[in-house]
Amino acid sequence: SVGVMSFEQLSAHIPAGDNLIEYFGSGDQWRAFVVTNGKVTAVELNTTGLDDLVNNFRRQLLNPSSDSYRASAQALYGLLIKPVEHLLAGDSLTVVAHGALHYLPFNALHDGDDFLIDKYSLRLLPSASVLAYLNKHDNSTAALQLPPT
Repeated sequence: SVGVMSFEQLSAHIPAGDNLIEYFGSGDQWRAFVVTNGKVTAVELNTTGLDDLVNNFRRQLLNPSSDSYRASAQALYGLLIKPVEHLLAGDSLTVVAHGALHYLPFNALHDGDDFLIDKYSLRLLPSASVLAYLNKHDNSTAALQLPPT
């Protein structure tokens, strides 16, 4: 089972130059906790109407022939990423969602020029504690073994 990690343990799993944003909140009271370079910074977010915006964005994305999602993608970027962007270093971003954000395709958020996935190597986790279980084994040289035919 996944347990609770201390900040020191969590920091040990985030290499220098990588970033972790963990969101937490409900209603209009949300915070983003940004962990980078061995320190954590809490940022209060203005998330009025967040649940509706996430639902609308998801619905708009279902129509691939339309770019109606663009306004919602930019609004969500403005609510969730823009307030913490100045804290981010490097090009790797791990996002730990909460509530409705578990259903948000963060890679499709847009700053007006680029999608989030174009700016960062993006990883989404259900909990920061999961970091302790990632990269435990080096599978970079492992080959897929197929049964003989």
